[in-house]
Amino acid sequence: QSSVDRCKTITHRLLGFARQTDVKAERINVNKTLREVVDFLAKEATYNQIKIGFDLNEEMEDIWSDRGPLQQVFLNITNNAIDAIGHGGTIVLTSKQINPKTVEVTIGDDGPGMPPEVLKHIFEPFFTTKETGKGTGLGLSITYGLVKKLGGSISVKSKIGKGTIFRITLPIHQSE
Repeated sequence: QSSVDRCKTITHRLLGFARQTDVKAERINVNKTLREVVDFLAKEATYNQIKIGFDLNEEMEDIWSDRGPLQQVFLNITNNAIDAIGHGGTIVLTSKQINPKTVEVTIGDDGPGMPPEVLKHIFEPFFTTKETGKGTGLGLSITYGLVKKLGGSISVKSKIGKGTIFRITLPIHQSE
């Protein structure tokens, strides 16, 4: 039964990922959205003795984007950071406005980091470093697709023993 449930979950995620839906743009305060995502994950972080901090530019412009996918992007990356750290560590979320058209969010952790051979596959569908039954390998590939659909870009830097930083750039206004 658990295998059937797992297949059902994977299939639903794939179908959701494959659907071509239009972006429903609305005015979004990125900092508020980051805080909401952290509030959602706060219990798990506290349970694992993981501190989550912020370095947010409060003067940054609001962006026009799709709230649901944006929340999912921040949630997936922050949740992966919690998983990677395991127990006792720190995650820092930062925001800044790069120029009049672009904002940047980084989500960094001081977890174990990833070797180059893992990094080069990190956004591929079904690629996972988690043990069987713990991950589908769809989280970061879906995250990558969502960021692209929102008109942004995503990159990752990581060093073994030093942690990982995901960098997401987003347009302030969606292009037509």
